[in-house]
Amino acid sequence: MIRKHTYIFLMLFFFFCYVEICPGKNTLTARTDKPIQITAARMEAFKNRSQIVFSGNATVVQGDSVLKAEKLILHYRQQPKTEKAQKARDNQAGDLEKIEARGNVSVVQGTRKATADEAVYVQAENKIIMTGNAELKEGKSSIRGERVIILLDEDKGIVEGGERMRVKAVIYPQERRQTENQSTMKN
Repeated sequence: MIRKHTYIFLMLFFFFCYVEICPGKNTLTARTDKPIQITAARMEAFKNRSQIVFSGNATVVQGDSVLKAEKLILHYRQQPKTEKAQKARDNQAGDLEKIEARGNVSVVQGTRKATADEAVYVQAENKIIMTGNAELKEGKSSIRGERVIILLDEDKGIVEGGERMRVKAVIYPQERRQTENQSTMKN
């Protein structure tokens, strides 16, 4: 049963983590066709809490995408008590509820990097929330805020300021044009 849960988790996890913004487009795509490698100092499975925890500089690699955090916590929906409920549940899309990444979270894909103190993927809403010194970078350009929300179904990102920090963007137009030209030449 744990093997099934781990497989489902990994598929959903990497859908969440290895999202990339396509060059020259405002769309998000998943990178689920590549093998996945997870390393951490420790992995713990808590059946009674429906959690799997990777801790100690957890690193997840898929293709050219890398997710790093001090700790990853996977939350699953509680197991049904009856056999009938279990069969109905097995027909659902998956049993992952949310994934938390805590402590020095970074996601790097090519020249793009997202960092925050914490990040949460909420499966039911298909969204990622990055909090605490959240920053998105591509090349030298960057945008910072207290909170970044990525709505995967809507291909939409929101950067919010707060009491401690306003949204701050630094954009290098020349660098952006060069990136777009390189993308056009590759296609």
